[in-house]
Amino acid sequence: MKSFTSDQTNLHHVEISDTNTFTNEEISSSKTIDTKYGEKLNLHFTKFPVLLPVIHLSSVEQSLRNARLCFSIEGIDGIILIAHSHHHQSLSSLQLTAQCYAAIRNEFPNRFIGVNVLKFQHAPLEVFDWVMKNCPGCQCIQTDQAWACVNKNLAKRILEARIRSGFSGIYMGGVAFKYQERVHEMQDATPELPIEAIKALKHAGSLTTKYVDVVITSGTKTGDLPCLEKAKTLNSVCQPLAVSGAGEYLEDFAPFAQVFLSATFLSKECPKHGIIDSCDESFCELDEEKLRKWVQRRNNYLLDN
Repeated sequence: MKSFTSDQTNLHHVEISDTNTFTNEEISSSKTIDTKYGEKLNLHFTKFPVLLPVIHLSSVEQSLRNARLCFSIEGIDGIILIAHSHHHQSLSSLQLTAQCYAAIRNEFPNRFIGVNVLKFQHAPLEVFDWVMKNCPGCQCIQTDQAWACVNKNLAKRILEARIRSGFSGIYMGGVAFKYQERVHEMQDATPELPIEAIKALKHAGSLTTKYVDVVITSGTKTGDLPCLEKAKTLNSVCQPLAVSGAGEYLEDFAPFAQVFLSATFLSKECPKHGIIDSCDESFCELDEEKLRKWVQRRNNYLLDN
């Protein structure tokens, strides 16, 4: 079995203050939360890369069905729950997330379960308190935007909110993530990134690692393959790195990513609609055969490497 190790082994701390900028002294001060890179992943996982299917929520029954499927397959390491407003009518996305999480946690008290609470995408200071209250025992909060490379003062306030909340799980924050502010206009260029895009990605990644446990990146939109060079560039400064949307090409990305999130690649195909995000019969339902093949891809990669 492979365990994740990192060259970035120093403990990083952020002192709580009201300044808008951070010095190296502040980052290494003594009054804070430990964020030794890789340490939190190693608390939960022993085999890397980690595989986390994303379950798009439409009902408690649907979420339980898909969680049971995931956890019945040896090699699936955990799940991430996410609620979109157009997939349900009677409940708010927050209510649905809380109810689905409670049902799944009750049945699987010891499995790794994380949430992406889109409702707080533009109110990031509130997500930790909400999760602590409504998703007790949650081991991971994923956010599409980590904010450090966009608004450093806000990133600091988010870290302060995390400390105050008592959340001790994995905080996974997006850099060059889909539908978020771009780090560089050519951040997803293929087959090669321009040198200025590489510099911008490294700068953004370096800033963000001070405030999150895991940096996550993705393609330009749902279902799109991420840029391999972007992942490689970010992983040179962000360890560990998570990638969303590269499930089908795990072998290519695995040298540069320690965590994989996937939904579209693992979704069932609706005979009428195919795989689209407005069709609950496909987008909200994971496919058992695809999940098993995903695990096999990871296992084959580990055997070869």
